[in-house]
Amino acid sequence: MDQDVKQVLLGSMLGDGHLSLNKKNQCINASFVEMHHPRQKEYLLWKKEILEKEFTVKYTESKSKSYRGGKSVAIYTWIHPILTKYHQVFYPNGVKEKTFSTKILKQLTPMGLAVWYMDDGHLSKWGNTAKISTHPKEIMRVKEYFESLLSSKCTTHQGDIHFKKDQTKKFFDMIKPYIHQSMQYKLKVPEETRKIIKKKKKEYLKKYRAKNKEKIKISQRQYHKENREKLLNQARKRGKKKYRELHPLKEGLVCLKCSSTFNQTHCAQKYCSKKCSKNGYLILNPRSKEKAKECKREYYQKNKEEILKRMKINYRLKQESEE
Repeated sequence: MDQDVKQVLLGSMLGDGHLSLNKKNQCINASFVEMHHPRQKEYLLWKKEILEKEFTVKYTESKSKSYRGGKSVAIYTWIHPILTKYHQVFYPNGVKEKTFSTKILKQLTPMGLAVWYMDDGHLSKWGNTAKISTHPKEIMRVKEYFESLLSSKCTTHQGDIHFKKDQTKKFFDMIKPYIHQSMQYKLKVPEETRKIIKKKKKEYLKKYRAKNKEKIKISQRQYHKENREKLLNQARKRGKKKYRELHPLKEGLVCLKCSSTFNQTHCAQKYCSKKCSKNGYLILNPRSKEKAKECKREYYQKNKEEILKRMKINYRLKQESEE
């Protein structure tokens, strides 16, 4: 058999294709059938051209409730002894559901993987990651195959195998030359759709943040407590000086103006939020009033001119309001 025909047949059998053996009509040999939405018409015709090297293939258009619009497109071959051999491999002992072994997976080349991905592969909205769907019974076997092929671990979820960013790049580099023109959208998301997705995401986040302000604050505080070292390492790499890095969490924070203390959850604040607003700067100290007074004195000595200016401005505003 021609290698291109073999890879198209194996890839489509792992995807949307199936082999049928009609015993009621006393058929000895099997035939290949595959059905798609009318959007994949060009893709099916490409498969037909390749399979016609070994088999007689026909193309049909019919009505079906399984697809949107109530129409479907399909190709089917006449019965052939080669297809009966593959029927025994994929449907052993007359089993109705498809099953496949590691031997079949090892026979796949980049062309066969491309056909499988074009049938049952999906690209994420942002085009960073991809997934390929399989039969839930054979998911662990397929996972081991892709892990050995891509030399990294994959994840599974509801009969789908998810690839990471590095894995998708590696996988797409293998497949790109064999992807049909009509299925290029599975490799790259167009810019127009990305813009639409960004707008919808912004609108959704605005509504969600407005409704769940308190929940977000609580979750952020818990995350900062649990992953403090991780966040500090990220800040060090960026070269930024953070208030937390200079002052550890164990000691309390005290306001210079109103001497109000703050717990660990409020340690990210730079200004007092109770009385002083932006004028009351926080400083690190144990929770004692004596040391807070000492800090006040030092602060007033250093910033006398600024404090007097603020006092004068506030005094003028009061007089204007009274008049």
